[in-house]
Amino acid sequence: MILVMFMLVSGLLATVGYVLDKGGKYSFSALCCMFYGSCLMWTVDLAAGLLEEGTAALAMTGEEALDDILLSLSVILLALFVWAVILAKGAVMKSRSPALA
Repeated sequence: MILVMFMLVSGLLATVGYVLDKGGKYSFSALCCMFYGSCLMWTVDLAAGLLEEGTAALAMTGEEALDDILLSLSVILLALFVWAVILAKGAVMKSRSPALA
């Protein structure tokens, strides 16, 4: 449940950036795809867990909650890193051929 919530909030923040970035200069669409894709994956995982175990799938120990939070943060950091690489590649391509930009 924690994973789904973190990715949903991250996706919503990326969507706000996408809406505010009118020219598409910052490629927020890539972030949206990464966050909503992982949100979809963990939503399906949660639904499968609920079908198999019932509401017991929602019960967590403190250690499991911490693991989920750390996993969420690592996915967010990886997505931001990939987004930075996309932005850097776009900046390099733009500086090499300004006529195409």
